Amino acid sequence: MSTDQRQTPTPTDGDCLRSAPTVNVMRRAAIIKLIAGILITAGIVAALAVTTWRTPADQPTSTQPTLTPDQPTPGPSTTTEQPKPIAIADGIYEVGTEIPAGAYTTTVPTDAPHGCYWARLRNFNASGAIIAEDNLGLGEHARVVVNPGDRGFKVSNGCTWTWIVTVEP
Repeated sequence: MSTDQRQTPTPTDGDCLRSAPTVNVMRRAAIIKLIAGILITAGIVAALAVTTWRTPADQPTSTQPTLTPDQPTPGPSTTTEQPKPIAIADGIYEVGTEIPAGAYTTTVPTDAPHGCYWARLRNFNASGAIIAEDNLGLGEHARVVVNPGDRGFKVSNGCTWTWIVTVEP
């Protein structure tokens, strides 16, 4: 046999020879499946991270006691001072500058002309600014956790929101 003629192995029924392009396609498919799995997992985690819930005003919100800034927190004492409790009305507030990150609560009066609106903001631009939002109906109670990484918190339609506890960064 001459050096110009090379014999290429041919697969038989018992052989598992694959060409390089087939292996590359399989690797790409595996990588795409891995990335899709990561993205799906991230979406599930993001959905679970939305920390808002509503209850009718006439139902108790929890059987657990609620911690407020004037109550001692269990566990080791901290030297950082909690911000003073605040109440906010209609407006757009910058987190960390105008209001602290933390949990805010409101109850829509049953005799109000309409419900209330809130939104957590990632920026102050119109496009893609909203992290989470909701419209509350008459008599509804809501608790929204504004995270330290949020850029802003918008409230409108006449409800007063009260800061109840700090969220640590």
